[in-house]
Amino acid sequence: AYYTLCPVNDTQDFLGVAADAESGAIINTLGRNIVVITRLSDQKQIRSWTVLEKLSNRVVYDGATGKYVGVFGKRNLKCWKDIETNLKKVKKIKLQKNVSNLVTFGENRETLVVFEDGSCATLSSLLLGENPQDDGILSVGVAIESPRVLIGATGELLLLFFTRDLATGAVELRFSALDETSRTLQGDWGRIKLNRGIQGVKLMAYEVTEGPMLITVWSDRRIFRRKVKFDEDDSPGQFTFMLNAVSVEQPLSMVSVSKDYLAIYGANVGQEGASLVLYNFYFNVIQAKQFFKVYFNNSRLSVVDGNILLAVAQILAVVPYRIPQSYLADMVGSQKSPKRDKYIACDYVREDDELEKAIERDLKKISSQKQNNCEEDKKVEKPPRYAASEEIMDEKLSALRRRNVIVDVLQLEHQEKVEVKIFTNPNAAKFTGDEFEYLAMELEASGASEFDISSRIISLALSGNAPMEAQNCLRRYTCIPEGKLVSCLVYAMKNELWDFLSTILSVDFSHEELVEELRNQLGEEMIYPLMKRLLKFLENSPLEEHPTPRGELWDGDERILGWFSAIVDAHYQHLVLRSTEKTKKCLKMWDNIVRKYYRTIQEAKDLTATIYSISQNRAPARTQIESKWYSIDVVQLF
Repeated sequence: AYYTLCPVNDTQDFLGVAADAESGAIINTLGRNIVVITRLSDQKQIRSWTVLEKLSNRVVYDGATGKYVGVFGKRNLKCWKDIETNLKKVKKIKLQKNVSNLVTFGENRETLVVFEDGSCATLSSLLLGENPQDDGILSVGVAIESPRVLIGATGELLLLFFTRDLATGAVELRFSALDETSRTLQGDWGRIKLNRGIQGVKLMAYEVTEGPMLITVWSDRRIFRRKVKFDEDDSPGQFTFMLNAVSVEQPLSMVSVSKDYLAIYGANVGQEGASLVLYNFYFNVIQAKQFFKVYFNNSRLSVVDGNILLAVAQILAVVPYRIPQSYLADMVGSQKSPKRDKYIACDYVREDDELEKAIERDLKKISSQKQNNCEEDKKVEKPPRYAASEEIMDEKLSALRRRNVIVDVLQLEHQEKVEVKIFTNPNAAKFTGDEFEYLAMELEASGASEFDISSRIISLALSGNAPMEAQNCLRRYTCIPEGKLVSCLVYAMKNELWDFLSTILSVDFSHEELVEELRNQLGEEMIYPLMKRLLKFLENSPLEEHPTPRGELWDGDERILGWFSAIVDAHYQHLVLRSTEKTKKCLKMWDNIVRKYYRTIQEAKDLTATIYSISQNRAPARTQIESKWYSIDVVQLF
């Protein structure tokens, strides 16, 4: 949830926010003449200043001097204590260059003054009257964006900032090392050009996170990341994720939240409004999502003390967030191994569109005839792990069976060795298509989560009309996104694939998220056929058993009732206002079934009490309700 902190008259004059000396408070430079200190916990104003001179940058707090720092007219510097009431009386320090931004860094919250030509100087040196370094590397017509000071890969301090050519719009990342004591620039500048060299593909958002790591988002929905190093490589790095949570057709705002997280604000895909998403680029998943009714393209994001601040339209919104110390099991992935990244088949992991074409070609080959060992040299081979002896192999298999793990032993053609695949679902098996099996293997080896793997494979399977592969995915993994689960449901209902539907209904889900996806994807014309089909499954066709992520006892009837409950919650208004006679008749049948289950549960409660009394050698308490499960009669013997 989010709340509005204060109104913003003009986002162009809004200079930004910074962390205050007091934890949980922010310095809000609302305009070029207003500075407000606000406590976020109760949204109360602690202090404020109004100045006649116009500020040119946001005000920051310098930990070394214990003073607030502001730049007026780009060349005048002022520092003042929190008890100061009249900033007109504060001494002004005139600088020789125009200031681009003030950057605070480190535990002591030192302040580095970055000038428009790319040079810099510490605040302490400027207060002592020292002149800044010689001219910087930037020429006129180049603007600095988002300067930061981060720790490099080898432990040195780096000054990093983006530059934008005001004439061409070209964006580059510039970075240089800082001296540990004087904080002056040392050595040469590194440069990375943000350009993929593909016609029609535009840069939509960019940010540098701790590491340091460069993250870029492009107009083809691809997210790239690369380490910031002093080399001549201008490539955007490694493709890691397809951004589907927000639209890339409208301007995006992006800010680093922590070492592994980014906050991205953008327009919703295919509908009105906007979304603020929390993206974990380490595991490539969308962690959280906050919806907004209206989208505005002039947005700005900041992060202060566990709060994302969004300046949009004429408001400053605060979105609190919390990143847990330990990740959930379905996010971490069961096979995280950074050392195996070099084995990843990039063509299979990266290019979703090429995969879809490959799937269609593969399906055509299967329908016509099975080609024998075609293009074996193009397959990605990875060194398997072999058992040294039969005794060791038997010992490992016995250990797996004791853990109730399904072991599938496959004899490879023309080879003496066997391949062992381990599944937790007794119905699971390898994918029938090579493209799907290779993609799954590489994603598992790279440490991707089951949530991400299943999402990508199901999307490819449904778009390539390969429902069997989607069904194998549902059987192979336990953590399935509710959105993909409903997509499979709609596909199975339209094509009357009842075996596929049985597998879909067996998968574990979150009720709240399933209701939302059913409301968005399940059409009204499909409600009645689905409820009728659920009745048939409940009466005649038991679902296949499916393991749950939490290891709970699996109950097929409970799963079907859960689906029915989600359908009713998602389409309650339609069922009340626009139900046909056949739909009402179906609902009455469901009402009878639910009442029957309720009575059975009540009888089970009485049975539990009776069993406990018997175990304690006590006479069972008489109940007023006659049980259908058992009866106790007194028999007179003659």
